[in-house]
Amino acid sequence: MSSSRKEAIHAAMMAVTQETLNDLINQMETIRSSVIEDQEEAQSESYESNNEMLMNDRRDLEGRAEVIRRDLTTLDQMGTEMQHDAVQVGSVVLTDQRNFYVSISRNCEVDGVEYIGISTSAPIYTVLEGKKAGDRFEFADQHYTISEVF
Repeated sequence: MSSSRKEAIHAAMMAVTQETLNDLINQMETIRSSVIEDQEEAQSESYESNNEMLMNDRRDLEGRAEVIRRDLTTLDQMGTEMQHDAVQVGSVVLTDQRNFYVSISRNCEVDGVEYIGISTSAPIYTVLEGKKAGDRFEFADQHYTISEVF
């Protein structure tokens, strides 16, 4: 059961991440189209300013897209078949407050349950690492009890 649930969580995280990347790509294409349309209009000072702003926006989106591509690669390289007793990379951690997936910093939902994606560089990961079902921890003035790790 935990294995199929982990696979569903992983697939949902991949889908949300891919959707985010697709949205960024669409935004970049919209900017590219705007620049091309603007180039067909008369050259003016406002054109130059607008074009520069659009290109800055596009560079920002390209940078964000690159981060998301790395996230997809990270997720792609993570296996879902390994079950964990203690929190580590790839673990799903169910608590009495929130549910976590140690993978990338992005959230997803499966069967109406939210999973908060955390990377190993997230401050909460240093608190969670190595914890097991039944362990308690505190983070950001919240008290948690781990009910399951898989």
